[in-house]
Amino acid sequence: MAVSSQMAYAGGEWWDKVKGGASEVIDQSAEVLTQSKEAIAQVIGKKTSRDIRKESDFAVNLSFAPLNLPFPMAWGMNASYIASEKWMFGIDYLNSGKALKFFSFEIGAVEEQNYTLQVRRFYGNSFNVKMGIGQRTSEVRLAKDLFDLVETDYSGTVSKLKTNYFRFGLGNQWQFKDKYTFVVDWISINIPFSGEVETSASQFAKTDDDKKEIEDAENILKFYPSGALFHMEIGLIF
Repeated sequence: MAVSSQMAYAGGEWWDKVKGGASEVIDQSAEVLTQSKEAIAQVIGKKTSRDIRKESDFAVNLSFAPLNLPFPMAWGMNASYIASEKWMFGIDYLNSGKALKFFSFEIGAVEEQNYTLQVRRFYGNSFNVKMGIGQRTSEVRLAKDLFDLVETDYSGTVSKLKTNYFRFGLGNQWQFKDKYTFVVDWISINIPFSGEVETSASQFAKTDDDKKEIEDAENILKFYPSGALFHMEIGLIF
């Protein structure tokens, strides 16, 4: 009888240990499962660039194009209205600065300013196609030794040109949860469809030959395509 009691007591103690161990295993498994669910929810809940565009209305960026062509080191800014996660509409400004050469000959200094109405169409999360229409104004200051000009200081010998163009580009644009945006347009090209000379420096030429050469140079400058490789932008989205 005593042996039976001892066996029953030992069996009960063993069963209590089994239940306690099983309960501990279940608690640990539940904790691991909870942590896994939280980790999965965190990953799934992470917002993409597309999600952030969908929740935002406007974007303002500063831009820099070290490989702007034909005049490098361009800078500018733009502002866009975000119609949806797929469409952005905006206005873009770009200044190419100054250059002392055009193709292979000295021309003095050239400054370009580009104003473009453009739209971006997004495909997926960040890839987009850029399209637009714009106007380029160019101010050309001719070098005093390029032509036999009336004025000896080329800073007063100016050609002012106007060019209208279509813009096309391909790029990626990423938005981040703290409302920053980063843009890389891998290629962007402006294709002229009309141009005019507003002010011609040929009026300062002493001879008909110099006048014709100046006008030929102005015709090239008013109607050449321009563009950029690796055009970068950084800004805010809100």
